[in-house]
Amino acid sequence: MEYRLVKPKLIHQAKYLEYVKEWNLASDKMVPYSSQLNDLSYQDFLVLQANREDITKVPKEFVPSSFYLFVDEVETILGAVSIRHFLNDHLLSTGGHIGYGIRPSMRGKHLAKKMLSLALKEAYILGITKALVTCDTHNIPSRKTIESCGGVLENQNIVDGVLQNRYWITLD
Repeated sequence: MEYRLVKPKLIHQAKYLEYVKEWNLASDKMVPYSSQLNDLSYQDFLVLQANREDITKVPKEFVPSSFYLFVDEVETILGAVSIRHFLNDHLLSTGGHIGYGIRPSMRGKHLAKKMLSLALKEAYILGITKALVTCDTHNIPSRKTIESCGGVLENQNIVDGVLQNRYWITLD
């Protein structure tokens, strides 16, 4: 099976709305945060994602980021990933360079490792040579995913009352 990261386009609308519906039905927090529609139409969501890549259109408290859908060969949306082009103080303590999530029905199939590996390649293309990736300490599958992609635990932080692991992955 072939997997890849693609920028969301209008042709993905129906599949993306189905993807969002699945997250909502699972009563799970949709990750990464940037994948949430937040009452936007899909077309406005596409504009927002394009604007997030342009440093002149990003609010000063944010950093530019690139958003991708993780798809298979028939463009079924399996997950999503956001790559922040650099870190501000907030992202350095929580969040890091890469946020990712696998749709609830596709978890447990080792897809997160494939998606994170592809995201790390994109991060390197963006000029990131050392990527910070974080996860909640209790999220063992995410911890294993990050570690399997070369993540080295630096430390743990408490974020909104939840203990988080901070991993660095050297890219080359």
